Amino acid sequence: MKNDPAASGFKSAICAILIFLFLGTCIITIGILLYIRYERDYRAEAGRQLIAISELKVGELIQYRKERLGDGNVFYKNLVFSRLVRRFFDQPEDTDARQQLELWLGKIQNYYQYSRVFLIDTQAVERLSIPAGAVAAADLSSYSIESLRSGRVSFFDFHRYSPNQSIVLGVLVPVFAESGTNVPLGVLVLQIDPTTYLYPFIQRWPVPSETAETLLVRREGDKAVFLNPLRFQTNAVLTLRASLANTDLPAAKAVLGQKGVVEGVDYRGVPVLAAVSPVPDSPWFMVAREDISEIFSPMRAQFWQVVGMISILLFGSGAVIGLVWRQQRVRFYREKAKVAEALRESEEQYRSIVESSPSGLYSYHLTADNHLILTGANPAADRILGIPHLQLLGKTIEEAFPVLAGTEIPEMYRKVARREIDSQHMETDYRDGMFNGCYDVTVFRSTPGNIVVSFRDITQRKQAEQRLAETTEHLRASNRDLEQFAYIASHDLQEPLRMVANYVQLLERRYKDKLDQDAKDFISYAADGAVRMQALIDSLLEYSRLQTRKKPFEEVNLQKTLGRVMRDLEGRILETGARVTIDPLPHVFGDGLQLGLVFQNFISNALKFRGEKPPEVHVAAEEFSNHWKITVSDNGIGIEPEHQERIFKIFQRLYSRSEYPGTGIGLAICQRIIERHGGKTGVESELKKGSLFWFTLPKKGET
Repeated sequence: MKNDPAASGFKSAICAILIFLFLGTCIITIGILLYIRYERDYRAEAGRQLIAISELKVGELIQYRKERLGDGNVFYKNLVFSRLVRRFFDQPEDTDARQQLELWLGKIQNYYQYSRVFLIDTQAVERLSIPAGAVAAADLSSYSIESLRSGRVSFFDFHRYSPNQSIVLGVLVPVFAESGTNVPLGVLVLQIDPTTYLYPFIQRWPVPSETAETLLVRREGDKAVFLNPLRFQTNAVLTLRASLANTDLPAAKAVLGQKGVVEGVDYRGVPVLAAVSPVPDSPWFMVAREDISEIFSPMRAQFWQVVGMISILLFGSGAVIGLVWRQQRVRFYREKAKVAEALRESEEQYRSIVESSPSGLYSYHLTADNHLILTGANPAADRILGIPHLQLLGKTIEEAFPVLAGTEIPEMYRKVARREIDSQHMETDYRDGMFNGCYDVTVFRSTPGNIVVSFRDITQRKQAEQRLAETTEHLRASNRDLEQFAYIASHDLQEPLRMVANYVQLLERRYKDKLDQDAKDFISYAADGAVRMQALIDSLLEYSRLQTRKKPFEEVNLQKTLGRVMRDLEGRILETGARVTIDPLPHVFGDGLQLGLVFQNFISNALKFRGEKPPEVHVAAEEFSNHWKITVSDNGIGIEPEHQERIFKIFQRLYSRSEYPGTGIGLAICQRIIERHGGKTGVESELKKGSLFWFTLPKKGET
């Protein structure tokens, strides 16, 4: 009985069954763990996508609010605008003031797509509207009072004037008397229709989805109020309110201060995954959400794939146990196991290839005899090289690409596969018929013994970079030549011009009594032309020296710089009876002599282009986050709007030399100096109302 074959066979069968059960349990456990891991990674990726969309929306909302507040700041403490408003409020029958305000506000309403722009006084009474419309005073009184109290530009949030009217929001700009006493005049309201841009932008989802939605909410007491149209509920704006006690609602989580990815139940009672975050500097909160059923719909297919894989593995394990139990098929079992292992590794490797990648991808396997065998590729590889990868599968790298056989590249790939070196990046350039271009190549390990080669055709980029470099160098050389030519030409013209002027003066002195009046006039014209030419050449020489004789930047006290300019202009100021006032000016980093030239040109122009009254010039500075804005305002003859851009161009004159002498270069010099300092120049003017010239300078340490 000890050697009973039946008992031995029974024991072998029991052992085989136990082994099968053990292997089956391991396979099922591994499959479940793999599925759980895949589900976790998939959930994390979905959360990252929602966060990215939420951050994109929040960033654009921040920019949108800044732009709207920037529109309001155009009118904030604007002396010209304040004077006009006060004039209109004091004298409503003043048609000229009304027309000027309507023109100004009409441009803002049209260019920046505001639904309505209107002025209300301190009693919240509408005084002027573009376009005309009725607003209940009580609806804006609290907003306007708060705006005047705070004394700054602010938003009034999503609001409905009455149940039958549409949703609006807008910007409130407090208007104060221009005397500097902060006497309130009223509030300028820039009303926004959110349906023209804000709602479409919020509702837009960057990828196709049947349930995804972006929500904008705010808190009112113990409620979360929805501010934009919803995808699955009509008439929800400002009417749909959710209790903050409902902590399963993503909107309530956002209002209560949660950030990041959360799970919950939305306003339809449907489970969702959402990314919630506040919108900085606003009462708004952003919710980007998508139904969990849609997010994880691909997981159902993955689940059945895992079930199928487990079933296959269980079946294979049973077959293997059967083969082990039957000793005569051991060799077949071993070969089958190797094939199954190779197939499993091939499947894992294939999953690592991103089919949608714009880069070409080739996967290689390092065999025991040190050959790199091509095992896979993506469609981009076929498109970039124009070689179907099916023709190359199973070949060594040298067989697939003979051009690489005589290079160190195959061995470098092998070293990466053997873990002798880390991933490598290189740029290659071939012109051999197979590869015709420049390629950006990266090789890295995917699994042990396997590597992936990623490559992109960068031929056009390299050609563009080369053309750009050549063009840049050509422009630099041309600019240097032009600057040198302008300097030399201006300098060399000085001597013959002096000779002409001297000889003309000599003719006038020597033959003064022998010439008739026409000859004397001709000599006078020639002398005057020589003087004008001398002034023009001096200006050209100064313009060309801005780059050739510039000083290194250093700390400059603009107050002292302007003081030196005022001493130089003292005679001219006394001659014109001008009154020049100066506010405190900052310290900046720059070229003090050139900045003094800017002040001199702006103030000289204010003294030259004066009206009937004595000139009044005011120099002031306004501080911003990273720069200073310096203004020089006057009460002169002003500039028509169509001429305001071209006055900073060289030789651009608005008046004849007989009316106002000059060369037409001064403002061009100012603009070039400010551009060298990293700033901008501009003018705000109205004909016969004076001009305000401004320029910006970076703060010390800013670039």
